[in-house]
Amino acid sequence: MPITPRLRERALPKYVQAVDVKGRTYLYFRRAGRRTRLPDNPTTAEFFKRYAELLRSEELPASTARPGNVRFT
Repeated sequence: MPITPRLRERALPKYVQAVDVKGRTYLYFRRAGRRTRLPDNPTTAEFFKRYAELLRSEELPASTARPGNVRFT
């Protein structure tokens, strides 16, 4: 199923970005500075299974402290 502008505007889940490349639309999960490709059809069980896996793997973000910064816990 192609991603129409209407579908893109209202139906994509949080953290999902549609990217057009050479006339084709690709879906990516973008969070915490990382981008992971998702299955092309956002209405399939395969898409939501992969999306849920990525949400779970991102629940506990890595430390944002950088060398030289003070981090309070």
